[in-house]
Amino acid sequence: MTTCQLDVKALYEQLDQQRRARGISWRQLADEVDCAASIFTRMKHGVGAPTAHLLLSLLVWLGQKEAVASLLRTSDSARPT
Repeated sequence: MTTCQLDVKALYEQLDQQRRARGISWRQLADEVDCAASIFTRMKHGVGAPTAHLLLSLLVWLGQKEAVASLLRTSDSARPT
């Protein structure tokens, strides 16, 4: 069985690089992906990781939509409960 772990530091570094390139703050990024800005502080210090839903949003924000497209469902296509 293969197990994988998210490299939170690498994700944080990619987010930081892209955030700087776009000229936005961490708070603006948080608003764009609909999360609390504090998650990025926790990620930076290695004491937190994004939820699965947030991870998908961050990957899309990073331009990796094609890589995760088969796993995505937009809110307008959500299944009724």
